[in-house]
Amino acid sequence: MKHRFDYLSLILLVIVLGILLILPRTVQAAELITRVGGEPVVLQQGETVEKVLVFNTDVRIAGRVTDLVVVINGNVELEPSASVDLVVDLGGHVANASSQIKSGIFELNWTERLSQELLFGALMLLGVGFVRVVVSVVGIMLLSLGGVFLAKHLETARDALAPAPARLAGIGLASALVLTVLIVLLSLSVVGLPLALLLVFLSLVVAGVGLLPLLAYWGKQWFNPVLLGSSKWKHWFVLAILYVGLANVPLLGLLFSTGTLLAGLGLMVAWALRRRQTKVHAG
Repeated sequence: MKHRFDYLSLILLVIVLGILLILPRTVQAAELITRVGGEPVVLQQGETVEKVLVFNTDVRIAGRVTDLVVVINGNVELEPSASVDLVVDLGGHVANASSQIKSGIFELNWTERLSQELLFGALMLLGVGFVRVVVSVVGIMLLSLGGVFLAKHLETARDALAPAPARLAGIGLASALVLTVLIVLLSLSVVGLPLALLLVFLSLVVAGVGLLPLLAYWGKQWFNPVLLGSSKWKHWFVLAILYVGLANVPLLGLLFSTGTLLAGLGLMVAWALRRRQTKVHAG
């Protein structure tokens, strides 16, 4: 059975090439055959080795390879008597693949299409990385500015975190579900689509504002005042960097940022309801 793959082969290419450059030009033993350039490697019928690693030359196998055959920039010819566990050919072809091969054949040829795919993949990675950097910088700036100018107005919201911080995530999740239903219903009509987009934007803004009391609460509970500094700017800049750094951790960062945004949304909803109740009782 023949398998073709692209990007994982590049990793294997680098690893094997490094091994070949470290090893002597030609080595032959019962466990390993390696060669860089020169005459083709020939494994006669009746001979057995564990691995064959060659670069810039061909391989002809009539014997038995118990583990792995790796050929870079060369072809592999398998005789009917050959017995191989796995063949990896990067930049060449495998002939007579009907021989006894246990795991399979992995073959990669450097074609124009592959080069275009690799270039597109590299550009995608660079683009995603650039977007993440921009979003991170903007996030740090917004959290720092919001903390300096809005945190004092949200001190009562921060005090609401102490009794039940976990419950706020549940309130935020329920609020997010309600908002999702409203957004879906509004987006079904042409007239309601702008309102749906506006509701999405406002929801994100409210959740982002709700992060400020969370950060202030965590800073007060867990961090040394010396670390955060006496200056408001330094205080919120450190908190923003810590939050954005945690949010950028693969997979866990997604869960962390989603959970904190839900908690921030829940905090703002609970705070707004409490303020409304206070005004009603005062009136």
